Amino acid sequence: MVTFQPDPEYWKRIYGDLWETAAAAVRSLHEKVIERYPELEDQVDFGLGATTGKKVRIPPGQKHEADISYYWDYKLLCHIQVSAPQRGRVPPGDIWILEGKYKLAVDKEAAGEKTWFYMEYPLTGKTYALDVPMIRPFEKNVDTKYLKTDRSGRWVPERYIEIPPNKASSGEAFLDWIGQELDLRKGKSGV
Repeated sequence: MVTFQPDPEYWKRIYGDLWETAAAAVRSLHEKVIERYPELEDQVDFGLGATTGKKVRIPPGQKHEADISYYWDYKLLCHIQVSAPQRGRVPPGDIWILEGKYKLAVDKEAAGEKTWFYMEYPLTGKTYALDVPMIRPFEKNVDTKYLKTDRSGRWVPERYIEIPPNKASSGEAFLDWIGQELDLRKGKSGV
């Protein structure tokens, strides 16, 4: 019997040169966080390949892992999924969250690990941030989108949860949340 072996590099090829755009978005957010909270500079873990446009070989078990994870006093502060906007996805239309990334965030939330989704829209100058409780009311609002083509030119389906932008926090509010969470943690540790 022949078993089908999925191609672990499939999505890397589909996304093509968009990896550099995504990596730039990760680096940009990290710079904003460190500018406001320099104490986090040495307490960060980047997802495999998150900060480079190079096609890093990511093991299938690490699919959808967070782009950035910040820690304080050796304990997780939060995970962050950074999304670079794609063609045709500029609010005031809905914000789209990849369903697989959301499901992983739900699992992490159940284990006590906070995940945020952060998006910048350069054309409008707006930033949005959502966590699992903000997305949960819309988790059944899933639509299959066809944004990319494979080598043969066929459109590739991806499932996204659609959330109205007015249900999200701003990027600034998210940065404020990091500061509030840091203050709480510093108070508990006496630092």
